[in-house]
Amino acid sequence: MYKFNGFTNDANEALNSAIEIAGQLGHNYIGSEHILYGIASCEGTVASDALEQCGVTSEKLVGLLESEIGVGNSLRLSPSDMTPTSKRILEVAIEYAREMNMQAVSSIPLLLAVLQEGNYANRFINLLGADSKEIATTALSNFDDDTVSNAPQSSGNKSAKKSAKGGTLEKFGRDLTAEAKELKLDPVI
Repeated sequence: MYKFNGFTNDANEALNSAIEIAGQLGHNYIGSEHILYGIASCEGTVASDALEQCGVTSEKLVGLLESEIGVGNSLRLSPSDMTPTSKRILEVAIEYAREMNMQAVSSIPLLLAVLQEGNYANRFINLLGADSKEIATTALSNFDDDTVSNAPQSSGNKSAKKSAKGGTLEKFGRDLTAEAKELKLDPVI
């Protein structure tokens, strides 16, 4: 098991699950879709609960990983096999955790970063009939101090909780639909 410094136990578990599933399926990289699976597989966290409430489960994601990407021979992967997008997800998650006054990255900022940066993860979410914006809203509305108890929290976390009820989605997210209408997005290959 790899230890990601500055990440809570649940976020570490999610990232290690991402590495494990990518290797089991014979994928030679760890992408945003694998991180999404890792978050969904960590039952009992606010992020996995939000995904499940919106119809995104680890079982459904494994099915999509197998059908959309394929299955090969098992590989042994490490964090160095993360795609540039996955590395960016970790950076964005750290930024979100700081903005939420968290001392460590929990599954919530990790999920928000996946929703913002993960093209394949969002594609999988859409294939499952879910909406990224709804998932983010659900996760933030369920966020409270008790559900991320394994994260060392600063005293400022209560203000992050209160802001999560209001305009946090606007603060932490991007409206990709509006950006697409304004032609501000790069075309996806």
